[in-house]
Amino acid sequence: MRADDSSQAVLLDLPADVILALRRIRGDSPGSVDDSGARELRLAAALHLYERGDVTLEEGAGLAGLDPDIFRRAVRVDAPDTFEVDLEAD
Repeated sequence: MRADDSSQAVLLDLPADVILALRRIRGDSPGSVDDSGARELRLAAALHLYERGDVTLEEGAGLAGLDPDIFRRAVRVDAPDTFEVDLEAD
């Protein structure tokens, strides 16, 4: 994601074990976490904030850098209990 007038960069200072875990998940070789690691963190943050009700689906999609339809599918896969269903409704 390129920074422009509508976005700001955020620098995260993460513990070494978190960086190693991101590398392991992504299959990265030793070195810096690339954009794929950053995308994973953005998606995880967006899903968490959406599940808590802090952001709308569209805001979560924007945070994750995804189209809202793709983010909606990620919500269904990663947070299936986000949507409540009333089984006793007529």
